[in-house]
Amino acid sequence: MTRLGIGAAIVDGEIIRGDIDISDDGVLIAVGLSPAGRGLAVPAFVDLQVNGFGGADFTTARQDQVISAFMSIAGTGVTAAMPTIITSSIPDTRAAIHKFSELRGRLHGVRVLSPHLEGPFIAPGRLGAHSTQHRLDPSSLVLDGLLDAGPVGLVTLAPELDGAHDLIALLLKRDIRVAIGHSASTALEASQAFEAGACALTHAFNAMPPIAGRAPGPLGAALAHEGVSIMVIADGIHVDSHNIQWLFGGFSRRMVLVTDAVAADTVELSSPSLGGARVAITAGAPRLGDGTLAGSVLTLDEAVRNVVNLGVPVESAVNAATRNPARTIARSDLGILRVGRRDDLVMLDDDLQVAAVFAEGNQIA
Repeated sequence: MTRLGIGAAIVDGEIIRGDIDISDDGVLIAVGLSPAGRGLAVPAFVDLQVNGFGGADFTTARQDQVISAFMSIAGTGVTAAMPTIITSSIPDTRAAIHKFSELRGRLHGVRVLSPHLEGPFIAPGRLGAHSTQHRLDPSSLVLDGLLDAGPVGLVTLAPELDGAHDLIALLLKRDIRVAIGHSASTALEASQAFEAGACALTHAFNAMPPIAGRAPGPLGAALAHEGVSIMVIADGIHVDSHNIQWLFGGFSRRMVLVTDAVAADTVELSSPSLGGARVAITAGAPRLGDGTLAGSVLTLDEAVRNVVNLGVPVESAVNAATRNPARTIARSDLGILRVGRRDDLVMLDDDLQVAAVFAEGNQIA
């Protein structure tokens, strides 16, 4: 049995002051123990939208590059990541799905979740950094061909496109979660998708119409539907801090922090890419030549600190990187610490910097 020497832990989504005991095989035995130490024990982070890491673009990288990237991502407190495949050619998308079907499970302690398909069924006027050439209108035949390549965990699509609701029904029938994003939908169109079973909004405020008094758009619809997760990139660039504050102020239980990170080297930021396309790091973010944002260089531990620095309670910020994303993809085995379970755990210091990461009872970072 090991006493971790920490000052508090977030257990079942709530802060419990005091130290904790962990068994030799990683089971949480006791919480709230005296004397308390320093820092905070939290569930390991879950990232539902990460395009690449450590120089590996998840759409195009070789398996050995992906393995190396997942070894590196553990250092940011993430032990479950949903590699994101952006809008690409059908052969490239199928190849990427198949690649991750072979890598599913644990890579050096980090769970490789079934991938997030961000596209190709997105709105032509809300592409962001996605490919115009490879964007497609909804097609059950195309979707079936993609899903035949391997398991998929989440699909982002634009609900206003003809045939989108048929795809939502098909995805739900196959137990695949659906998010709304890269969309020009009205609030009514988005609401109909949420009522049909879509469970999340992809990177709120980005690649969608803004909220207006008489046109609340997809974000307004998502906020009005209890249970819909609001994914947000809290890097200080994609979303203004005031919007982060009011979102967490009113909807913290549904907020999900994501990185939307690209394959920038975490040390030198060399040769960043998104879906194989080169981007430049300008003003703190990857961008296309015309200045369009193309993902981020954010890490999930940094996102937590950014949100806390805006005045969000630490338990709300941590839940948005742990419990809430796990609930979004219906994974009760992720994103939470409970007495009697062997859950992945991160030790944060007093500045919320990652001090140690444990997976299945073993320290991996």
